[in-house]
Amino acid sequence: MLDLNSFAYAGADADAVVAVPPKATPKRNAPPRASLRLSASKRKVDGKTGDSTDNAEDSDQGEDAGPLPKKRKGKTTTKAQTPQKAAASKVVQFPHLKAISDSLGHNLICLFIGINPGVKTAETGHAYAHKSNWFWKLLHMGGCTDRLLPCSYDTHLPRLYSLGTTNLVPRPTANQTQLSMQEKRDGAPVLAAKINKWKPEAVCFVGKDIWKVFHKEYFGVDMEEKGFEFGFQKSRVTGAELLIGGRKADAIKSEDNDEEIESKAVDWKGAKVFVSFSTSGLVSFSPEFKKEVWTRLGVYVNERRAARGETSLFQYSFLCCGRCEL
Repeated sequence: MLDLNSFAYAGADADAVVAVPPKATPKRNAPPRASLRLSASKRKVDGKTGDSTDNAEDSDQGEDAGPLPKKRKGKTTTKAQTPQKAAASKVVQFPHLKAISDSLGHNLICLFIGINPGVKTAETGHAYAHKSNWFWKLLHMGGCTDRLLPCSYDTHLPRLYSLGTTNLVPRPTANQTQLSMQEKRDGAPVLAAKINKWKPEAVCFVGKDIWKVFHKEYFGVDMEEKGFEFGFQKSRVTGAELLIGGRKADAIKSEDNDEEIESKAVDWKGAKVFVSFSTSGLVSFSPEFKKEVWTRLGVYVNERRAARGETSLFQYSFLCCGRCEL
């Protein structure tokens, strides 16, 4: 017979009970683990400082670093500087350094224009004196001089090679970022008057930034960046060679004998414009490219020497320490 007692409820066996802990209630502010790992992995890009959308301070955290700390909110008390004050704050004065003299002469073939004297130049009193500067190397590599000259020959350039040197700003600094924009702008009309007075056949801006400042102040418009190339500059409108000088506005009153200077170049209609990169050792152009650009200038200089019947006076002198008169 069927025993109904076998189907009766006998109660739970204490040894068979398995305690199941209650599920942990997730904290509302804690992000899910998977999303945290994903966020952290996004912050690691090629082993570097992190994705461009992350703060640099957060990018060095690992995948298990936990939630990122919240940034404090609130207004900052730092006041924004005006452009004029920001520019002025970068200006650095070097009162112990003195401006150097220009190397000028009437009717030069080319006048080289730098931004301003550096510390080494001011200390020695000679242009482009720092050993890392390429000016004197490129002057020779391009063919403007028949040999590599030391910086002490800057004062002899007008007499020996019909070349000269000057600067947009006379005040010496360690680098051009320590000049104010106003100083550069103020130097433009002075430079224009200097060119108009000495009447070189060509000028070479030793730095594109120098040309940009001068172009803006002299022509009244910004230099056209598109299609710019180093070398002789032409008008974007007419295609003719750009000339500097020959305007009444470029004239300057001086105690010097200006009449003698003007009489030596009666047909002068302005100076051609050649633009080079800066010859600073920090410029990263290849030596081959540097030589190629300056060779273009050297070809022009030697053509003009031949047309004028000039020969370097260096063949009648010798390379000395530069302290004696040649």
